[in-house]
Amino acid sequence: MAVIGGIVLSVTGFVLFFTDRGTPIVFESIGITVALMLGLLFWFGLGLAGILRCVGLALIASGLACIVFKPLPSIGCLLVGIACRLAALWVTRHIRRTDLRKI
Repeated sequence: MAVIGGIVLSVTGFVLFFTDRGTPIVFESIGITVALMLGLLFWFGLGLAGILRCVGLALIASGLACIVFKPLPSIGCLLVGIACRLAALWVTRHIRRTDLRKI
């Protein structure tokens, strides 16, 4: 639930930002909530790869949702989201390799 809630909040915040509908208080509250969510996920053991996956998914979803309104920032969100997902893949692949070497 925390992962889904964080992704929904991130997408909502980016959509409000890119469509110029929202106040700074809304953005601050969404940012604080997402930061707390990521902190809780790290605390409960999701780890760096899981957090990178969540952030990447949120950025990709918000980039796709806002591509019509503001294409340049949306493309930036898409690229950073894809980079986060690739970084999570690299981290998990690197961890698997080092675990296999110990056997």
